[in-house]
Amino acid sequence: MITNVFRFAALGMLLSAPVAAKPEPTPEQILADASRYTVKVQVLNEIALNQDDGGASMGTGFLVDKKRGWLLTNAHVATRSPSTIKVSFRNGDEFESKRIHVDPLIDLAVLVIPTDKIPSDAVEASLACGSVPAAGTSVLAYGHPWGMSYTASRGIVAGLTWIYPSQLIQTDAVINSGNSGGPLISLNDGRVVGINTATYQPEDKDERGTAISLAEPMPGICKIIDLLKGGKDTKLRLLPIAVATAGDDLRPRVAKAFHSGLQFQAGDIITAVNGGAEVGTLPELLTNLRGLDKEAMISVERNGKSVNVRSPLNVVADPLKARSINFSGLIIGRPWRLDDFDLNPDNHLIVEWYEVREEVSLSGIEVSDYILNVDGRRFSELDALYTYLDQLPEGAVVEFMVKRLSKAMEFYSEYHQISLARTKLDWVTAQQP
Repeated sequence: MITNVFRFAALGMLLSAPVAAKPEPTPEQILADASRYTVKVQVLNEIALNQDDGGASMGTGFLVDKKRGWLLTNAHVATRSPSTIKVSFRNGDEFESKRIHVDPLIDLAVLVIPTDKIPSDAVEASLACGSVPAAGTSVLAYGHPWGMSYTASRGIVAGLTWIYPSQLIQTDAVINSGNSGGPLISLNDGRVVGINTATYQPEDKDERGTAISLAEPMPGICKIIDLLKGGKDTKLRLLPIAVATAGDDLRPRVAKAFHSGLQFQAGDIITAVNGGAEVGTLPELLTNLRGLDKEAMISVERNGKSVNVRSPLNVVADPLKARSINFSGLIIGRPWRLDDFDLNPDNHLIVEWYEVREEVSLSGIEVSDYILNVDGRRFSELDALYTYLDQLPEGAVVEFMVKRLSKAMEFYSEYHQISLARTKLDWVTAQQP
C-alpha cells in the first residue's frame, strides 16, 4: 500500500514537472538527415506519352515510408511514359523502382522500392502535412543540381504563387536541373514543406532577370499518401464545370457548366465540399474531392447566400494505365489534357509522340495534332483504330488527316494530310510489366 502511494506521488511529480522544449535542429543536423533520406533518380524512356520528354534524365526523390519502401519525386521526373527508373541512396548501388502513383495534375509521383534495398541507417523524411509554410520561413532546397550530388541551396519562402491551375511555394532557394523531385526543407524544424518542382521565368521578359523557384506544397500530397495507405482510390476528380478566378481572389468560381441539368450558375463561388472546411483555391477544392465516389455536395455562395448543389464528379483516368498505338513510329493515344472534353467535343485521338529514327519524323506530323480521320474514317476509340490498322498489309500506305493550332495569325487552326506506310503496329503501355 505504501509502495502504491509513492508510485502515484512520483507520477504526480513527473506530470507536474515542466517539459523541456525540444531543441531546434541545426542546419548541419538537417542536412545530415536529408542525406540519409534523399535518393538519386535516373530515368530512361524512349517513347514519351502525355506531356513528357523522351530520353534520359536525372532527378531527386526522398524516402517517406521505410516499411513500405515509398519514395516521393516529381511526375515529370518519373514520367507518365513507359520508363525504366533506377534509384540509389548516397554511396549505394542503383536498383530499379516502380511507380504506384503518378498524378495527372500535381507534379507528384510515388515510387516503391524493395525494402531490403533501403540502407539500415536511412531515415524517413518528416512531412509538414498540416499547413503551407509562412512567408519568411527559412528553407533548404536539397538534391542534385546539375549533377552536384547531395547539395543544398538556402533561401526563404517568398509566399504562395498562383500559376494556373496550381498554387505553388515560391522561394529564392535556388532550384536547378537535377533538384526536381527533391525536398524543400524548413530550417525551423527540419520538416519537408514542399517538393522542388521548377524554375519560372516568362519567355517574353528580360532574359537577364533571375528566375524564381517553385515547389509543390505538402498538404495536397499528404492527402494522396494517406489515401494510398488506406488502399483507397487516389484518382483526380473534377467537377463538370469550368473554373475561373477574379484577380487576386483565388476562390474558385463557376465559369460555365458542361452538362445540362446541373444546378450551378455562372459566378457561383465554391466554398466547401460535403460540408467540410472552407475552400479558398482550386487546388484546395481538388484535394477535397480526392477519395470521393461519384458525386459530392458542393456549397456555393450565390448573390450573398449559401446554396448547396449536388454534382456528379468526372474521374480522371490513371496515367499509369494509359496505352497508345505505335503505328510505324507514330504514337497515337487519347488526349491527356484535363479540359479536352471542352475543346474536343468530337473525341478525336491525338499524336502523342513520334520516333525520330523512323520515316514518320520526315512526314511533317507534330505532337498534339488531332487526328480527324484515318483513310477517311473517323476513330474515337483506340481499339477500333488498332483493329482497322491491323488488317492492313505490310507496306500499305495510310492517310492521316490532322488538325493543329495554326501558325498564321489569321486562323485558329490549320489542317494537313500525312501519308505513312505500315512498317509495324504495337501497343505501348505507360506502366511496363
